[in-house]
Amino acid sequence: MAPKRRYTKVPVALVADACFSEAFITHETDTIVLFDDDDWRKAAPMLQQIPNVVMIRFTMCDLSSESTAGFSQFPNLRRLELDAAWLSDDELEALSRCQQLEEIVLIQDTVSESGISSISMLKNLRYLNLYRTQVPDEALSHLTGMPHLGFLGVYDTGVSHEALSSLAKEMPDVTISRYNATGMLDIP
Repeated sequence: MAPKRRYTKVPVALVADACFSEAFITHETDTIVLFDDDDWRKAAPMLQQIPNVVMIRFTMCDLSSESTAGFSQFPNLRRLELDAAWLSDDELEALSRCQQLEEIVLIQDTVSESGISSISMLKNLRYLNLYRTQVPDEALSHLTGMPHLGFLGVYDTGVSHEALSSLAKEMPDVTISRYNATGMLDIP
């Protein structure tokens, strides 16, 4: 008979990485292999039973709307990192159901105005990093209704300096940063 698994009481993170075709739960010895969205949908019900998942990271995983909506089933999930996840507007709309999220990192994606509008529905979001994610200037206006947003990262997003300066005037308590060759550049 297999020994009963015990999970730690410390916060854990679930990481799925298509480049290396594996996922792992930190602070645990088991490795869960997830190759694609179908694998994630099969594993998610079991993983949702782990009460202390606070962060999920996906790299190069093409996720469905069903999967992104499923993140809301992790009651303690606070941080979501999606690297090259190629999210559609529908998938970002589904993500807006995850009201417990406080931090989102989107890397190497393209997000439309509609997608940013969906993200802006996350009223507990404090940190939004759009690293190398293409975002249209007009999308930034949707962020002004986010009461807890304190940081916006916009490195290599294609957003104009004018749009960022305008947003900074409307949201003076938000740190808007983009990295350049000289270091961090805070938008005045």
